Formats: sequence, structure tokens, C-alpha cells
Amino acid sequence: MNQRNATVTIEELTELLEQHNIPLRISLTGNVPTWELSPSALHQGIIDDIRATIRLPPERASGCGCFHIADVWLRLPGIGLRRPDIAIYCERPPRQRTALTLVPTAVIEIVSAGYEHKDLDAVPLYLAAGIADVVLVNPETTFVTHYTTDGAVASHQAPCRLEFQSGCVCDIPTLSEEQ
Repeated sequence: MNQRNATVTIEELTELLEQHNIPLRISLTGNVPTWELSPSALHQGIIDDIRATIRLPPERASGCGCFHIADVWLRLPGIGLRRPDIAIYCERPPRQRTALTLVPTAVIEIVSAGYEHKDLDAVPLYLAAGIADVVLVNPETTFVTHYTTDGAVASHQAPCRLEFQSGCVCDIPTLSEEQ
């Protein structure tokens, strides 16, 4: 970055924030950036609890590998950069330093109070990018909303079990601070 020119790209700014351990995150929904504080322990704990349950059930012994990764940069068609809380893949995603371009089969977002619009606005973009299942988990309301590419929308009260079009399943835990 030129000292005289203060213009930086979103990627450069994000890299600077990460290098200096500044607790801000940015995501792009379409071309609209959203800044937010880094996630709370409640938020991260819910992610860990869900990830511990993602699996292919025994009755579906072959097929999707149900690989999952948390908080990873994705560069998706029509969306740009996103950082879903959980991305689920049938094949192991590559380990790389740059944003993944491999489209996940499913994403799960834990809705943060005050940033609800960021995740809700991303649902149609995720679906249009080819992600078959998009799940919003709201710890404030304890509702879990599951969107699919065939237009189905299912609402559940946590705790609940979800099955994805890939065959993977996961359990959404009780959503409380006491866990």
C-alpha cells in the first residue's frame, strides 16, 4: 500500500486486521461490506457443538465425506468474499492461504444479535451460488431455519437434527449461555 494513497482493497484491509489481531471481521454480501466484532464465546461454542455432530449416518455408508471447516474465507460466484461459520463439503477442501473457491454443499450461520441482516441477506446469494443447504441458527430466538435450493424452508426449535441434501446430518444443540 502506498503511503500517499490510502486506498486499500477489502482483502488488504482484512489481512492487516488479522496481522495485528484487531477483533473486527468483514464479510461481503453481494458487494456490501459488513463489519462486525469478532464472535463471542457463546457463538463459537455453538459452532463447536454443531461441528462435533456433523456426520454421514451409518445407513448412508458411502457418498459425501461430510468434511467441515469453520470460519473460512470463501470466494463464491455472485457473492464475493464470505466467511460462513461452518462450511460443509463432500470432498476435503484444500488447505490453502487464499480464499477457497470450492463451493460447499451446505453452510451454517450462527446469527449474531445486531447483525441478523447480514446472514438473512446472504441466504438467496448462497443458494444462487449452488450451495444446496443454508441454515441460520438464532441463539436469541432458539429458531433454526433451513433453506434448500428446491425452495423449501423449514423452521425448527433447537435442539433439533437436520439432514442435508448431501446425506450429512448434524445436531443443533440447546442454545443457551449455560452450556
